[in-house]
Amino acid sequence: MSPRAAWRLEAAGFGPVYDYAAGKTDWLAADLPFEGTAKLAGMFTRRGVATAWERTPASEALRLRDIQGFGPLLVLNPAGVVMGAAYRDRLESAPAEAEVGTVMRFGVSTGVAQRGCRGTGAPDEPCGGDPRGRRGEGWL
Repeated sequence: MSPRAAWRLEAAGFGPVYDYAAGKTDWLAADLPFEGTAKLAGMFTRRGVATAWERTPASEALRLRDIQGFGPLLVLNPAGVVMGAAYRDRLESAPAEAEVGTVMRFGVSTGVAQRGCRGTGAPDEPCGGDPRGRRGEGWL
């Protein structure tokens, strides 16, 4: 709602009224209550995701993943940043005491250099003589 609409509602005797600057989309994305019969995608998605710290033993990570019952286990660093994902097959084949950080798949990279590229990989640097840089063929 706009600040003007909030002011008008308060002037009409409604209150307290707040201007939620982030907007209705943000409110709904946070799964906050709303009135109406809309069927939002968030109502049909799974919210819980299994997580473990990088130093968690693989056997414990597998247990946590199995409790969740679906998907990979997300591996977090000490700051809580997702570093990668550990999948069931790799957790099962790892030694029980192995740290999950050693068996995880790292997050997706943003670009892969061409074969034979000797450049630094800077975003605007042409690679392999291709003036189109990263948009040229050979980039994944």
